[in-house]
Amino acid sequence: GMARGIDGEAHQGALDAGGRSVAVLGTGSDIAYPSEHGALMRRILERGGTVTEFPPGTPPRPLHFPRRNRILAALCEVVIVASGLSTPMAMLKSFQESWPHASFWLIPA
Repeated sequence: GMARGIDGEAHQGALDAGGRSVAVLGTGSDIAYPSEHGALMRRILERGGTVTEFPPGTPPRPLHFPRRNRILAALCEVVIVASGLSTPMAMLKSFQESWPHASFWLIPA
């Protein structure tokens, strides 16, 4: 994804270091979400790409993001979750269940 915070920063860091990046979207391929990441999306398209199952013009909707996570799960070898002490264990367990084939790393936020 290209969410505010760690997602956007990870893409930015990879691109700034001369690397490549791929964003899996919960929107159509022509929509940057959040909208302030339009420039970031253009950079990603120059040095990597985007993946989505939604047709162009599809706006973000809450139900799109769990569907998007299926694609992320298929692509991930390692899942890193930045978590605070107040993060419920049930939520962390659901992350593990969503990516059963991936190594799961938990780091303090």
